[in-house]
Amino acid sequence: MENSLAISPYALAVYFYGGIQYCFESAPRDMTSMDEVNRKLAEIVWQETGPSNVPISARRDGFLIFDFDKSPNFRQVPSTTFDEKIMRERQELAHQRFQYMNAFLMALHSGIAETMQTGTPVQSPLNPTSYCKAFEQQGLWLITDISISQVKGSNFLAQDIKLAALDHALHVMARCGEVFEDDGLKILALCLTAGNQLTLHQYESAHLIAWSVIEKSLNKVWASLVHELDARNGGHTEMNRDRRRMLLEGHDYTASIVTQMLSFHKKIEDDMLARLDDARRTRNNFAHSLRPVMWDDAARAINTANELISKVVGTKVHCQTAVQWRG
Repeated sequence: MENSLAISPYALAVYFYGGIQYCFESAPRDMTSMDEVNRKLAEIVWQETGPSNVPISARRDGFLIFDFDKSPNFRQVPSTTFDEKIMRERQELAHQRFQYMNAFLMALHSGIAETMQTGTPVQSPLNPTSYCKAFEQQGLWLITDISISQVKGSNFLAQDIKLAALDHALHVMARCGEVFEDDGLKILALCLTAGNQLTLHQYESAHLIAWSVIEKSLNKVWASLVHELDARNGGHTEMNRDRRRMLLEGHDYTASIVTQMLSFHKKIEDDMLARLDDARRTRNNFAHSLRPVMWDDAARAINTANELISKVVGTKVHCQTAVQWRG
C-alpha cells in the first residue's frame, strides 16, 4: 500500500504463466524488427468487463491488466486526512483487489484445462510485493514493477493460450458470484492458493484450504436439500424458521452427518461420499494430531473441491493440481 492520499494513477497488472512462457493467442512471429515485435506483443488482444464492472484486458505478451479505478466497487477514494481509519480502508481495498485478481487467475487456470486440456502448475497468488503497475499512455499500456522499472512478458513462444480460456474465466467468476455471492471471489482465490501450495509441496496447508472450500460447497448443497424437503416447496416435512436455522446453522450437524444425509437423498454419489470421508479424516488427523498430509491427500482434496464447486455453480471449474506443464 502506498502512503499517498491521492488516487492511484495506474491499473494493476500480472504476468500469467503456467510452467512455460507463452503469449495469449496469435503471438507475433517472423517480424522484420524488434520494434515491430515489441509493438505486436503490447497489443491488447482481449478485453472484457468482469464482475463488479472491472475492465480486464489481456496482451499478447501474457500480461493481464485490471483497471480497478474504473469500477465503483474498487475505486480508490482520495482523502484529506491520513489516520488509522483511512489506513484500514486502504488495506482492505488492496486486499479486495488482490483477491479479485487471484480469483481471475484461478479461473484462467481452469480455462486452460477446459479449453486446451492442459495441466499447468499454479502460479503464486498476488500480494503487495508481487504485482505490476500498468500506466496508460496514448492508448498503450506501460507495464512496470512496483518500483516503476519497466518489465517485459513473453516473446517467440512455442504455444499460444486460447482466448476462449479468458472467456471461461469470466464465466466461472460470474457463476461463483451468483451462487456464493460475496464469498465467490474468496473461494476462487483460495483455490489458487491451494493449488500453489501443492506445487510448493506445502501439502498440509493445501489440504486445509481445500477442505474449507469443500465445506463451503457442501453447505450450499445441504441448504438446497433443506429447501427441497420443506413442504412449502413440495417436500414432505414442515420447516419453520427455528428448524431451518437449526439445520443450517446448528453445530450438531457436522460434516460427517451432512455428507451422510446428502448421500441418503442422492445428492452426492457413493464415490464422492468416500472421498469426503477420507478428506475429513485427513484434515482431523492433521488438525488434532499433526499427522502428515501426503501429496496425494492434498491433490485428492483439491480435486474433490473442484467437483463440488462445479456441481454447485453448474459449470465446470478445474482446480489445477499439475506440478509440471503437461498436455
